[in-house]
Amino acid sequence: MERIEYIRTSFESRIELASHDNVSSTLPILPNNLTDHLNTHSIAAVRLLAFFKQMPEFNQLNVDDRMILIKFNLMLVIAFNYTFTIRNLDDNTVEVDTDVPWNKSLIESVHGNEFYMKILQLFQPLIQFATYDDKIIPLVLMTFVLLKGLLPFGGTPEPILHDMMSVHHTQTFYSELLWKYLATVYGFDEAVRIMSTIVTRFLTWQLLHVQMRENFRAILSETDVDGLSPLMKSLFNVPSKN
Repeated sequence: MERIEYIRTSFESRIELASHDNVSSTLPILPNNLTDHLNTHSIAAVRLLAFFKQMPEFNQLNVDDRMILIKFNLMLVIAFNYTFTIRNLDDNTVEVDTDVPWNKSLIESVHGNEFYMKILQLFQPLIQFATYDDKIIPLVLMTFVLLKGLLPFGGTPEPILHDMMSVHHTQTFYSELLWKYLATVYGFDEAVRIMSTIVTRFLTWQLLHVQMRENFRAILSETDVDGLSPLMKSLFNVPSKN
C-alpha cells in the first residue's frame, strides 16, 4: 500500500509541480472561444506529465517511446483526469476547482447536447469512483497511458516503439498494481465489477473520442489552427488547412 500512496500523493502534487510552467499559468481557465477551449487542455496535459514524471518506471523507458506514448495516448487518458473535476450532488452534476473544469457550453456548441450527455453518462461511474476513492483514477491513468495503439483508427500513424518489451512490462506492473489494490480493498467480486466498468467505459470512450476529434477538425479554421498551442497541435494531430 505504500506504493499506492506514493502514486496518490504524486497525482495530488501534479498541480503544484506544474505551477512553475508557463503553459499552466498563461492559458485562460474559462475560455470563451474554440481555440481557447482546446488550449485549456494544455493545462491538464502539463499537470499529468508532471505526474507521470514522478513515476520511476515511466522515466526508465526509452525517451522516444515515452514521447510516442504521450503523443498518441494523452488526449484519450486525460478524460479520466477530468473525473476529478465533476462531483455528484443531489443527483445533479457540479464542477469543482481541483483542476481545469469542463466547459459545458462550448462542448455542447461543437458536439451538441445529446453528445455531451453521452459523455457525461459514460463517465458517471468513473466520477463516482473518483468521489469515494482517490487512489483508483491515478492508477488507471498510469495503466492506460502505457498501452500501445489506443487510438482505434484514423489520424497520424503511430510509430513502432523502440523497446516494446520494456513498455509492456511497465504497463503490466501498473495494471497488476491496480488489480491487487482493488482486490485487497474491495474483494474479488467488487474488484471484477470495477475493472470491467473501467475497461468497457474506456472502449466506448475511444470511439467517442474519434468522433469528437473529427467534429473539431470539421470546424477548425486555419486561424483556429494557428492559435493552438504547440502542445495541442501535437496531441490533437490537427492538420493545417490549405
